[in-house]
Amino acid sequence: MGDLDWRRKPMLSPLGGFLTQRRAGENGNYEVVITWPDGGLAHYWRDNSSVLAHIGPVLASGGRLFVAWKGSGESDDVDLNLITPLLFANSAGGFGIEGIESKVTLEETSEAPPALAFHNGRLFLAWKGDGNDNLNLMFSDDNGATFKGKITFEEFSDRAPTLASHAGRLFLGWRGLDKQLNVAKVTLFANSAGGFGIEGIEGKITLDETSDMAPALASHSGRLFLAWAGKGNRQLNLSFSGDNGATFQGKRTFDEFTPMYPALASHGGRLFMAWRGSGNENLSVAKVTLFANTAGGFGIEGIEGKVTLDEKSRWAPSMASHRNMLFLAWIGVGDSPNINLIFSDDNGTSFKGKKTFDHAFVWHGPIRFGQGDYIGSTLIESDFRFIADSPLGNLEVLASRPNGTVDHYWMDNSRRPVWNGPFKRFDNVIGNPSMAYTGAVLKEGLLGSRATHEPFDFVIVTPHGSPIAPRQAAGFSIHDGGSAQRWSTRMVGEELETIGSVRLVGVGLALTTMYPHVSATGYADMQSYGSVVVAGVSFLGWIHLHQQGPLGHLVGLDWRRRTTLGHDLFPELDGEFTGIPCIIQGDYGYEEIPEFGFMEFGHFGNLELVVPSIRGGIVHFFKDCGELNSSKDVDEGGWSGPIRIPGPQYDEVSLIQSTFADGDHGNLEMIARQRDQRGFDFYWRDGASVWHGPASVGDGPSSRPAVDPQTRLAGVGDELMDLLGGHRARLDVAMAWSLARKGVRLYEELAGLRPAGSTAPVDYDNLAAFTPNDFWARPGNSLASALMELSKSHRDRDAMRSAAAAAVARVRVYERLAQLEPVVHKPTFGFALVNDLLGHFGGGLRPAAALAFAQQGVHLYEELAGLRPTGSTAPVDYDNLAAFTPNEHWGRPGNSHLATALMELATSHRDLDDMATAAVVAIRRVRVYERLAQLEPTTYQASLSQAKADAAAFGASI
Repeated sequence: MGDLDWRRKPMLSPLGGFLTQRRAGENGNYEVVITWPDGGLAHYWRDNSSVLAHIGPVLASGGRLFVAWKGSGESDDVDLNLITPLLFANSAGGFGIEGIESKVTLEETSEAPPALAFHNGRLFLAWKGDGNDNLNLMFSDDNGATFKGKITFEEFSDRAPTLASHAGRLFLGWRGLDKQLNVAKVTLFANSAGGFGIEGIEGKITLDETSDMAPALASHSGRLFLAWAGKGNRQLNLSFSGDNGATFQGKRTFDEFTPMYPALASHGGRLFMAWRGSGNENLSVAKVTLFANTAGGFGIEGIEGKVTLDEKSRWAPSMASHRNMLFLAWIGVGDSPNINLIFSDDNGTSFKGKKTFDHAFVWHGPIRFGQGDYIGSTLIESDFRFIADSPLGNLEVLASRPNGTVDHYWMDNSRRPVWNGPFKRFDNVIGNPSMAYTGAVLKEGLLGSRATHEPFDFVIVTPHGSPIAPRQAAGFSIHDGGSAQRWSTRMVGEELETIGSVRLVGVGLALTTMYPHVSATGYADMQSYGSVVVAGVSFLGWIHLHQQGPLGHLVGLDWRRRTTLGHDLFPELDGEFTGIPCIIQGDYGYEEIPEFGFMEFGHFGNLELVVPSIRGGIVHFFKDCGELNSSKDVDEGGWSGPIRIPGPQYDEVSLIQSTFADGDHGNLEMIARQRDQRGFDFYWRDGASVWHGPASVGDGPSSRPAVDPQTRLAGVGDELMDLLGGHRARLDVAMAWSLARKGVRLYEELAGLRPAGSTAPVDYDNLAAFTPNDFWARPGNSLASALMELSKSHRDRDAMRSAAAAAVARVRVYERLAQLEPVVHKPTFGFALVNDLLGHFGGGLRPAAALAFAQQGVHLYEELAGLRPTGSTAPVDYDNLAAFTPNEHWGRPGNSHLATALMELATSHRDLDDMATAAVVAIRRVRVYERLAQLEPTTYQASLSQAKADAAAFGASI
């Protein structure tokens, strides 16, 4: 996976989200840019560099444990590095080494390992020069985050120095160029203004002892100890100073040998020595035995309790006492000289808890930039290079504001975390941008210069709409920016009305390998990517997938492949999805077509899709894209899932397939966060397809209260009804029908007629057991209005029987309401029955059913008109209406009324070939208008004339 040419490795194409991986190096750093709750944006990055040591390491303890080493590289002059291991302890007594808390790569280089010591609240680092043999020293007063106060001494060594804090002084030891051992005190200065620094050295002594390697220093029980391997014989030696380094005495030579230098540490009241064996690479640790007598005598007796570990090292080990544990560090053997750390909790009798550090994996940030509120961001690494010969490209960010503006920021490749911008790019955005980059190569210029880019594209997708009227928003827009930073916008939804018919709350974008423009299944040639795939989460809780056809590219916008997850596919997940998704091209099954010739094999790899769930956590899908001659578009199956990744309720996710791999495929790496989170959660999936995490970077997610399901459903229902009622023209017939069905199911749940998640149909003929609530029928949006939209959608599909069935269900809703509150709901019951069911959808009823409903309508309006007492079954005498005073339910123009009901009843009799009865009913309608015309002739004379003409058409004689 070391090949980072992402034009060949589709899983490395930086697609769509706010997480990307640098393409330079064996394992490039991760870069993240997120919106910040207090305004602006925040940049994080993870150091993925290898923790490989050429020589070293060294340990120091001072509140934290520190490890320093000289890095491993092709040359001998490599940067010095410092890490702080992350340790853990729990209430059950468990203790261990978890990973790396922080890592610092210093600008200083050396040809030998450094030395570390914690002294009077500061961490000191000593080393020999790179290209020279001068000794250097500097310090950190922020626990190793930064170092300063460097001083170069006029002392020389071609080996590593050693440091020790003893009796209130800092001591420096080294082997001179003449191989003699030296020890000196470091002089420090401090003033009342808070100044502090390193002044020099004093009290230097040169011992008669010589060594081929560096010495080791340690303070123990009031004495300063010095250890070394003898020159020429490699035997271990130890001596001590009882006068604060003025002299050393009591030399003891042990029958132990090492080709390197030993390590010393004071721990648990004992002095410990560690070394790498001579003739073997095994590590050994032993206690030094000391003696003292009443006459004041003191000396070094020998060693005891020697433990030889199974661990092997290519260099000298290091030791430190920390948190009542004895820690041992060393470099592994083999081609990957990783740093290893182990500890003893029984005073060196045994060691356990080994941790091998292979990569740093340390997050840095946040670097804050930009001002004002942003609602979404997207990040890629481009091929623009501020420093032409750097392997890194500039970082490019787009961020959208609540007012619909999208701003562009960029950071150059000089490793300085300085962001340039904002530069306004476009408007009319109501959500996050998602940006992908086609890649570019550099033109060969004069004298071999490569300063000019070949053509390329930034491809951007945004939810389209105006923040002023968000419910009128629909679909997504495609934008692109080219070599000259010219940005244009093409509105998807204007060219093909079936695309972009509903409001999207978040989008993701992938440039895939399917249908490339050259004979390749991937990124082998410049701009040879194939179909563009857009994943959008709508307010409906569906994932809308749109795929550009094989001839589309960005010109022509042939977006003819589409499907929805949660509706067309995985209908059991209806309404579950929320927030900002991420879709990427993966490499599972991927096989490149040869660059030369038109071969008949190749595989398009796979798609990976992640999306936040309204139920909490993240839902993961993946799709086989098929082979060269049998590709599988987004609407042609091949989707697998859902895989549920537990976690809190997130608002946005971003996914990459990285270069870290257990096998042939890179791990999936994912960022998830809530919009108000000052940081993010990190997840990763290993080669066994097991998801790990979350690991919080910055602040963790808030324990936000669960969204009230009824409130959420009501909001979706309101917007859905607004869409169907006010913007049906932009929906195709199939989509309108699907949305209307969803609206009815949603309002049935809100009305208490359907348990949440149930798919069983509601029995509208038996509503007596239910107690109505506001969602049955209310001003605005309700179950009644949803049933009306469903009737219209069936009618548009020429499914009149289904349209009538939905209208009947609506009548039953009002019928139940009228039973409980007749004064309020009886008129609307009548309107739903006569005007809507019989007037608009009666053609879908069987004649006998239409007659029954028409009779019910006449009976109801006779009651409303005051002609029939409620509950009475006695017939109304239409020939004697003079005793009644008409109200608005008789036949006022513009309303559904008794006259309308009588007309529907006459029509129903006619449809059953009962013309005699139809004529009788038509005459009754005439009598209604005659009474109205007697009282208001100007208003009703025309209606009376029409009623007489209608009656004549039914065969009546007036």
